[in-house]
Amino acid sequence: MESVIELIVILIVTTVVVLGLKNRMKVARPANAKVSAKGYAFPSGHTAFSFALATFYAGLAMRLAIPFVETLLIILGVFTGAFFILAWRLQVRVHTVGQVVAGAGIGVVIALLVPFVL
Repeated sequence: MESVIELIVILIVTTVVVLGLKNRMKVARPANAKVSAKGYAFPSGHTAFSFALATFYAGLAMRLAIPFVETLLIILGVFTGAFFILAWRLQVRVHTVGQVVAGAGIGVVIALLVPFVL
């Protein structure tokens, strides 16, 4: 139950930080986007959430009593998924490199800090 609360707090804090930054910075999306996307671009919310989740699940895997190889595979799997989301946001040109890097950093930092606050 403790992990569920931690995950919920991570997602809420990530939402507040991302939306707060988007509304404060008001950075427009790239003009050459391949798909229609609404709202502001900085930071990438999809990337922030995917890296927050990847960091949470990587930490959870390290706390479980499972063999090292399985832990490593989980960590590689969740971060591979997060990188695919980052690459997808760049591929469809709704974000710049800086916007997805900022999103990834925000997600990782929030997921690392929340357990210390709870």
